[in-house]
Amino acid sequence: MHAMGLPTSTGIHLSEPSATPYAEAARDLDDWLTDASAHHPAILAARAQLDAAKARVETARSEGLPTVDVVSNYYRNGYPNQGLQQTRQNSTSIGLALTIPFFEGFARTYKIRGAQGQSEQSAAQLEDTEHQVLSEIVKAYADTRSSLANLESSASLLKAAEDSVASSENRYAGGAADVLELLAAQSALADAQQERVRCLAEWRSARLRGLVLFSTWWAPRSRLIARRSARSASLNKVWRVLMG
Repeated sequence: MHAMGLPTSTGIHLSEPSATPYAEAARDLDDWLTDASAHHPAILAARAQLDAAKARVETARSEGLPTVDVVSNYYRNGYPNQGLQQTRQNSTSIGLALTIPFFEGFARTYKIRGAQGQSEQSAAQLEDTEHQVLSEIVKAYADTRSSLANLESSASLLKAAEDSVASSENRYAGGAADVLELLAAQSALADAQQERVRCLAEWRSARLRGLVLFSTWWAPRSRLIARRSARSASLNKVWRVLMG
């Protein structure tokens, strides 16, 4: 407290969050997997590498196929490597050149197989990237749902403990309860308050982890979307809740 310039006896009161918008957002978290699979930068980069590898395979294969080229020439007053003619003459020729690759010492086969190997490696890298990214999202989703359930349970437990203390105080004041019953109710209230603080800390930690993960692909893109679908609207709601 001294670092904040406040007296040591100053109490700190944290605002109680309402679980309603958080629970509503958690139900929308199912859209995370679909949206992340389509727009997460790491997955997009791995998918682009796979597309490039497949294109290299097709290029290597096409290089070994027969080719047909159109050849055209235009000559005026002579031909290359010849002297100029005294009479004016224009000459035009058009033809087709057919190239058929034959044996190349298996170089073409090795090049195709090498490109195929790179393509398979890129496919495995894409699968690993998707698994890693989506696993992180599933964990964040599970942590959020669990922290929300604990948050709601702790609120119910705290309310019950407060009602129990109020009832015990009334009973004690009327002589219908002894001091042991009152102390037991107060002890239960202290435990409920401690559990409430723990659940609040757990929720805020899960919310920050979700915020960091969600901002990886949704925050930059949300500013560029002018026309949002229903799923995009629900993800915007999740983003607003995580931002607090």
